[in-house]
Amino acid sequence: MRILSEIPLPGIGGASASISPYPVRRIGWEAALVRHVEGSPIMAKPQTFTVSVNATPEQIWPYIGDLNRHDEWSPKPFAIEWVSGEPNAVGSTYRSKGYLPQDKDHSMEGTVITSDAPKRFAVRSYDKDGEFVNTLELTPQGAGTTVTRTVEFPEPKGAFVVLLPILLPIVIRPGIQKGMNLLKTKVEGSS
Repeated sequence: MRILSEIPLPGIGGASASISPYPVRRIGWEAALVRHVEGSPIMAKPQTFTVSVNATPEQIWPYIGDLNRHDEWSPKPFAIEWVSGEPNAVGSTYRSKGYLPQDKDHSMEGTVITSDAPKRFAVRSYDKDGEFVNTLELTPQGAGTTVTRTVEFPEPKGAFVVLLPILLPIVIRPGIQKGMNLLKTKVEGSS
């Protein structure tokens, strides 16, 4: 995976565009930060969420390493149907149904891309808007564990070019963080 660092663009800080083999498009007013995942379209800056859980990675893993259990800590309805492969194994594919503000029965297709118990679980999913990557990492911290979720979004299109910078801090980030807090509550309540 290649990550491009900050790219100065015309009109932002008076700098001119850097020469890059990848196309660079403005994404709202966060245009200076873009990324390219080899073989994928340019995405908006990844968003990171963390929560400290009073449990070991081994106690948390069943909740993140089993996609069927993600509904237990999702703040909105969420369901998985396995399409191919062994559930939760790298390369297995699934279809999910979940909630988005504009679509209460949102469908996505996805693939498990990492399953490294009890450290890291990641999925790549697709819908009409593009590719999303969700990665959950467990890092031991003393007697507990820090759970980090990184979400990579596709480049926004249409009205979302303008709406994403507004929705991200007031709807999207709080919703994802709520799920992280529910994971903490669920794990700590079962320990």
